[in-house]
Amino acid sequence: MSRKYNYTHYFKLLDEVNQRYARMRDGYQYDFKREIEPFLQSSVKIIDDILQVRTDERFTEPSKEKLISTFNEVIMSCHAERMSLKLFTEQTKYINVWLKHIESNRL
Repeated sequence: MSRKYNYTHYFKLLDEVNQRYARMRDGYQYDFKREIEPFLQSSVKIIDDILQVRTDERFTEPSKEKLISTFNEVIMSCHAERMSLKLFTEQTKYINVWLKHIESNRL
């Protein structure tokens, strides 16, 4: 199975997650049917594509699974007020580190 998405898609998605989170923290209330559900559906396709990324000595299968899990978590929780800034920041940094590793090693 070949990859349909690339690093640009992953980074753009992470940027959008950050923008959505910032907007939510500023008080914006997302409509589930109109804004959240379509975003989740399109995001899942991009995140699932990470399954096709090759591994190396650092980016192992468990690392890949954790990256996907963390990415899915921030995608779902970036709309929720209960998501703390500290946790969100830690998770997005974790995602960014692995995405940069994937990109720089052309995995």
